[in-house]
Amino acid sequence: MKNKRNRFWKISVFVILFATLAFISIGCASADTIYVPEGGNQTIQQAVDNATAGDTITVGDGIYTENVDVDVANLTLKSENGSVSTIVQAANSSVTVFSITADYVNISGFAVQNATGSGKAGIRLENADHCTVLNISVSNNYYGIKLKSSDNNSISNNNASNNKETGITLKYSNNNIVFDNTLSSNTHSGIGMKVSHNNNITGNTLSSNNHNGVGMRNSNYNTITRNTLLSNNHSNIYLNSSNYNTISDNNASNSIMYNGIGMRDSSYNNITGNMLLSNNHSEIWLNASHNNIISNNNASNSVMYNGIGMKNSNYNNITGNTLLSNNHNGFWMENSTNNTINGNIASNNNHSGICIVD
Repeated sequence: MKNKRNRFWKISVFVILFATLAFISIGCASADTIYVPEGGNQTIQQAVDNATAGDTITVGDGIYTENVDVDVANLTLKSENGSVSTIVQAANSSVTVFSITADYVNISGFAVQNATGSGKAGIRLENADHCTVLNISVSNNYYGIKLKSSDNNSISNNNASNNKETGITLKYSNNNIVFDNTLSSNTHSGIGMKVSHNNNITGNTLSSNNHNGVGMRNSNYNTITRNTLLSNNHSNIYLNSSNYNTISDNNASNSIMYNGIGMRDSSYNNITGNMLLSNNHSEIWLNASHNNIISNNNASNSVMYNGIGMKNSNYNNITGNTLLSNNHNGFWMENSTNNTINGNIASNNNHSGICIVD
């Protein structure tokens, strides 16, 4: 009787162990790599439709005419040989080329074109978090790359140029990093932000955009640092109703119409260590902006007006700036009270070193 019980126990353990291993094997199926075109005719959209989380889609050289909806999480979508060889153009110009609506999507290595319909984009992330957009060239779209309600994404090493609106747009999107991108000749701004907070804009080159290099509206606690901004048509950096931002160590020169850094209705910002040269209006301009720190900037060679100018702006701290060879004043202030001006160098300006107007 004892031997029968032992044999039964051994068989039961074997069955349970076999079932457990079978379950683990089924539950841990390895991720696939899907190639496009597979067999010569598979589209990128068909590959996405056939993919599951964790898969990689590799797209071969060629021109693909389609609009792609990416709704599979944890998906990698990449070209085989980079954006020079792999072009995706909108089949319907009134639809975004790549619409990403899932988390943890990585997309890289495409040239993305021709989504010219109002509000459409080369690449659009909506309600998509923790995604990566890398080494993409986006041109001739309404928006180049647009994030809406999308957080904790990385947008890097892309070229967004000659788009009808902004190169990169953040709207209701927080905690993203936008770095080492080239943004030029867009009809509006290089980077535009609206109601977007705690983003890091670092190491980008923004030039010859028809509005601002970086433009922010109702956006707080962002960091704009170590960017190169050149010959943007309005201001190189512009803040509107945006507070508690850090603007540091940027090189902003040769704005066509307005300022190196301009602020309106913006308070508690820290503007420090920037090189601002030969901008058209003022190198730094504050309008109705209060409690800002403006420190250790070189604000020189303004084409028309001042190194630093402020109007209707109170309780700002202006410390340790260099204001040289500006066409009008080194520092100019109108209808502004309770500001601290300390330790600045203002010389060789065409009008005054410091001019205060009641």
